[in-house]
Amino acid sequence: METVPAPASPGREPTTAIEPGSVRGESGYWLRNAALECFVSAHHRIRVLVLRRVGGQNLLNSSGGVADGLRTWLMTPHEEEHERDAVASLAGSIEPHGGGLRVRTPAAPALGLALEWVVSLHPREPTLTDVQLELSDRAGDAHIKFGVFQATGSGGALIGDSVLVSTTPLEPGRTYPEGGPNLTVYASPVVDGTAFGELENVGAVHHLRTGESTQLRQVLTIEEEADSPFLRSVGYPGTGLLGR
Repeated sequence: METVPAPASPGREPTTAIEPGSVRGESGYWLRNAALECFVSAHHRIRVLVLRRVGGQNLLNSSGGVADGLRTWLMTPHEEEHERDAVASLAGSIEPHGGGLRVRTPAAPALGLALEWVVSLHPREPTLTDVQLELSDRAGDAHIKFGVFQATGSGGALIGDSVLVSTTPLEPGRTYPEGGPNLTVYASPVVDGTAFGELENVGAVHHLRTGESTQLRQVLTIEEEADSPFLRSVGYPGTGLLGR
């Protein structure tokens, strides 16, 4: 994962601080630089629980309640729903790695797949990157959802006065699950006065043999609502329309 900080002072490279901590009872590490704060946990399950400007609102959980944050779902060819969270629901190891964090799970017993995340704050611009699935040697009311095939692989959520933009590369010519969209949006029904939404970047289907892996690079960018290239690109009211 990467994300964008403030520009460095002339002659100085921006730095990222890595500090142990906890959020809502889950231990992990904070990544901090001059502009951004990110909290990553592998305590109970693999999640990015916080992403925000320094001292600002958490863009992964605007309600303040319990939420899963940023996670990886695995879609299998036979779409067994109980398997979707089989990897990301595992606890794992987490360690500093090259100025960021490396998070790894053991292989999920039912699937024989392990998950590796490399999470870092980009020194000059915000991004979330390098999700890797590896095949191990082990045997292996109203819900609203829609999907689109989007050439740039970019989707965004307007949260307060910030726009959280998530982008993954499109793989032309490959098959995508759930009918072919590479970007989906879901809104839950209201239960006990609360609801939640999901913005999902979908990766292409890959067939892996033992010892093989595949990677999905994801970039998260925080933009200001008043001057958001993403909102302009989708013709958000009052912004005009600039094609991407």
